[in-house]
Amino acid sequence: MQKEEYVYYPSKRKLILLFLGSLVFVCAGIFLFILGIISGEWIFCLIGGASILFFGTTMIYFLFRLFRKKPSLIIADDYLYDNGAMSAVGKIDWEEVEEVFVYEFMGQKFLGIEVKDPAKIMNRVGVIKKLVIKANKSFATVNIPQNTVNVPLEDLLEIIAEKLNQYEMHKKQA
Repeated sequence: MQKEEYVYYPSKRKLILLFLGSLVFVCAGIFLFILGIISGEWIFCLIGGASILFFGTTMIYFLFRLFRKKPSLIIADDYLYDNGAMSAVGKIDWEEVEEVFVYEFMGQKFLGIEVKDPAKIMNRVGVIKKLVIKANKSFATVNIPQNTVNVPLEDLLEIIAEKLNQYEMHKKQA
């Protein structure tokens, strides 16, 4: 049987828009920070600093993804490879997958992947990714945002369900 692999890249248009959106919030943060220094209101400095830190990080990440030619998601016969978001976990073998679903949070769609042993996934990632994954854990162990792939998540869900079924059938035959 011929191996089949689906490879998905982020939308350049969406990455540019996300970069520009982050840039706007960094500028707003700088404005608030300077306003806080001038007025002596420390709350403006705090809000401005948090905005600069958070949106500055996302701005750098989106710029990095814009020029990086690596795929966001690979769906293969034996595994799924998540490389799309700051919380990407890398290779997930089909035997590790418990459930896959699409959900929406704050107007953005995500592909959620629950795994049988979340600790195994957490052991594969660095400290910062662990913090991001834990912050998003109320939704799923692995969360793939719509803006990291250039196809509808419902289409990905169908492909993943098909690959999972093929894996289960092959496992039963072996």
